[in-house]
Amino acid sequence: MSGHIASFSFSHAAPRVAAFTRTSLRAVVQGVAREIHRAGHVLASRNRLMEMDDRMLKDLGISRAQADFEANKAPWMG
Repeated sequence: MSGHIASFSFSHAAPRVAAFTRTSLRAVVQGVAREIHRAGHVLASRNRLMEMDDRMLKDLGISRAQADFEANKAPWMG
């Protein structure tokens, strides 16, 4: 070995890395937005469930206890 340290340049990869990062960030933001939207629908459905009287719940085949249990779950628990 001559003591020469090889010099590497990654500048040619920078545009591809930047494009990948933008694409990845976009995908993450879209995924988060989708989950927030879904959680909103879940909360709205659970609120409607809580507004139902016992007769309506019986028509759906669920008890008040089951409705309460479902309504009190965290939105991310589907």
